[in-house]
Amino acid sequence: MRPSLSEQLDYKGELIIIGREVRDIAEADALDYICSYSIFNDASNRGSQFKAQQWTPGTNFDDTGVFGPHFVMADELAPGCEGLRLSQAM
Repeated sequence: MRPSLSEQLDYKGELIIIGREVRDIAEADALDYICSYSIFNDASNRGSQFKAQQWTPGTNFDDTGVFGPHFVMADELAPGCEGLRLSQAM
């Protein structure tokens, strides 16, 4: 839902990676720390974003971020989700 204070609400899909906290690992080992994947519909109120130096205030509105509804285990997909494509369903 578009917040009433905004004339434009932009959205984009994001791949969410669920894993465990790590630090200082080799890039080649990074996929070993991923447990599962899900998706998130990120919505941004551009009017609010451009009024602040930081973009965060334009992305935190009620009903603008939809997460899931499913988690897919990492071992069910190609490494790093290779070959998957996120697209808008019509």
